[in-house]
Amino acid sequence: MTETAVDTSVTDMRRRIIAAGYRMLLQFGENKTSMGDIADAAGVSRGTVYRYFDDRDQLLEAVMDHSAHRYWDAIDASITDDMSLGDKIESRVQTSIRFSSGLIDQLASGSVEMYRRMITGDLHRSSILSAERTVPMLELARERGEFRADLDIALAADWISRIIVSIIWLPVSTVIDMSDEKVAAAYTRDLIMGGIGAPGHT
Repeated sequence: MTETAVDTSVTDMRRRIIAAGYRMLLQFGENKTSMGDIADAAGVSRGTVYRYFDDRDQLLEAVMDHSAHRYWDAIDASITDDMSLGDKIESRVQTSIRFSSGLIDQLASGSVEMYRRMITGDLHRSSILSAERTVPMLELARERGEFRADLDIALAADWISRIIVSIIWLPVSTVIDMSDEKVAAAYTRDLIMGGIGAPGHT
């Protein structure tokens, strides 16, 4: 077996175990899921799980990283390069509100621990991923002249990420109906596009 084949096999097995861990933790919660449960769900032995992960904490960290990437993949699935920055923002907010609402319902019915972890400790991870995915959107938008030329892309991506994550996880407002995903998306678009000096926004 070649070195590349071995690397692929290791990666595939890690993904298999992580995916099984994600399913088990989402369904039963952190406190009620053992390494044996995850091994059974993955169709492997406990020894195989420990070959890839030193302990439960390391596996849980990998599962949460997988969860965060899966979350943002789903949110940005409908975004394409030919969309304007404003349209991308609206799409991201609308999809994230819809997706997060379902996720919150699922977590609340199955795993309070996972829900709590996602909105506290792992909110930091989610914010970083959001900012990283926003940078190329902003770079393309700047090439198209969609906002002021002197904008610091890294700072703007961080700021936009903070706004969107807060809209998703803290949907509270004294002026608009945040439960209406279209209203919330338009509200967020106006805030962000005005903040970065987009034409037509003051």
